[in-house]
Amino acid sequence: MDTKRCWDRKNDFSGLFVCSIHLHYQKLIFKCVSIFQLLIRKISLNNRVNIKIFFLLISVILSILPIVNIFSGGFTKENLTNTKFLYSLDVIEGKINPYLVPLGVSIKPNSVVVGKDGWFFLGDDHQKTISAYRTGFQTVEVQERSSVIIESQTLWKKYFQKNGVTDYKILVGPNKSTIYNEYLPLWAKTSSESISHTLYDNDIYIDIRHTISDVINTQDLYYKTDTHWNYYGAGVAFNEFMLRINNEGLVLPPLNWSNVIRNDSYIHGDLTRFLRVGSLYSDPNPITEANNLQLSHIISDYNKDSVVYKGTAPLYGHRDDLYLITTPKALNNKKVLWLSDSYGNALAPYMTATFSHILKQNWSKLLGTQALEQLIQEWKPDYVFVTVVERYSLDDLFQAPPPIQP
Repeated sequence: MDTKRCWDRKNDFSGLFVCSIHLHYQKLIFKCVSIFQLLIRKISLNNRVNIKIFFLLISVILSILPIVNIFSGGFTKENLTNTKFLYSLDVIEGKINPYLVPLGVSIKPNSVVVGKDGWFFLGDDHQKTISAYRTGFQTVEVQERSSVIIESQTLWKKYFQKNGVTDYKILVGPNKSTIYNEYLPLWAKTSSESISHTLYDNDIYIDIRHTISDVINTQDLYYKTDTHWNYYGAGVAFNEFMLRINNEGLVLPPLNWSNVIRNDSYIHGDLTRFLRVGSLYSDPNPITEANNLQLSHIISDYNKDSVVYKGTAPLYGHRDDLYLITTPKALNNKKVLWLSDSYGNALAPYMTATFSHILKQNWSKLLGTQALEQLIQEWKPDYVFVTVVERYSLDDLFQAPPPIQP
């Protein structure tokens, strides 16, 4: 029974109901088969008894799932005809994932991949992270895209310098799967190359992969249960970053700012939360010397010219908003326009303690726009920095040249 035949019966409520269930039932079977294949990789199912038990359990789940969802969501016409709702695994996900995840099985592998020894990674829903690594990056498309990006970013650097900016640098935060690929499942083993490797043959992009890899055995640099690096990983990256920028006349931050003084508990990482097993897994949260500085910050909404926060937290509000972070006791009385994604969060204690005035917004809101040019001319920063996670380093926005050529 195909989709067209079901659509032909759209005016027949009972017929449409049966057809819809049939189609979604097929999709769910495919998902169950995928889970079954993953289980085969992790446990021995060589005898017929175990195989029969597995399919019996799947049959039971498929049989009772619509009933459970109707009772939990309500007996309405909309719910009865919504096959996505009827066969949604959400209601039982929190119950079965604690048993599947330790076996290395993710019920949503396109979103989260369960790795080894408690490590979790992003799946293909996020820039095809896993598939791209498995096939490698030595493609004509990647090379051509990288060439366009480098050409455009070189034009931006010339434009910035023409308008009084001392230096322009882009810090690429490596994907967790790049640094910790040994913890990926065997089927998801990655290429030895980084998606950003073609961008590093210039003086704008900063490659910190080797710097991080050199200290990988000292302490975890990324959270096991989250997509991001922790304060220690960010501190190691920041030390290298400061050495690579034009730092003439700057007071460089002490290298010991990245030293870990204690480990707090970090639970509910974004990856384990997505699988609804956040409470079952925890990470050490390294607190560094930079975290312990407890400097006072004044954070203002730049567009409204109003103070929204005073305190020791280096960040405030939503990353898409334009905020001015003023730190009176920072090492350098300099103005930095910082375009950053969420990989900048752990860098914030270091950045704000080093530069007294930081205007921060997500790079996706300003890169390649006339608004960026206007901000440069209006605010006149001393430095322009971009922080971008590796998987987005080839984004289309990086290809856009300045509207006004330098």
